[in-house]
Amino acid sequence: MKLRGVARGLIKHRVGNERQTLLWYDNWNPFGPLSEKFGSSLIVETALQENTKVDTIIQHRQWYWPDLKPTVNSFDLCSVKDCLNLLSPPNDVDD
Repeated sequence: MKLRGVARGLIKHRVGNERQTLLWYDNWNPFGPLSEKFGSSLIVETALQENTKVDTIIQHRQWYWPDLKPTVNSFDLCSVKDCLNLLSPPNDVDD
């Protein structure tokens, strides 16, 4: 049990099927699980559900955050968006 946190950092979730990869809780991006890095405030801020999958933020093979309030532009969210813009979204997403 004590090694769970260490092991979690060593395991990456390859986004082969973004419909099964949890946006907030799986280790699929350079930050690691977004919920661990940024806490639940980012989930609340984006108004996306806790069980949101990665495919929700991909549209036409581009990273896309669905209709966020104009006031939602926190430093944490900007950091996530900037980081993802450096990554290529998975290619097998249906448009």
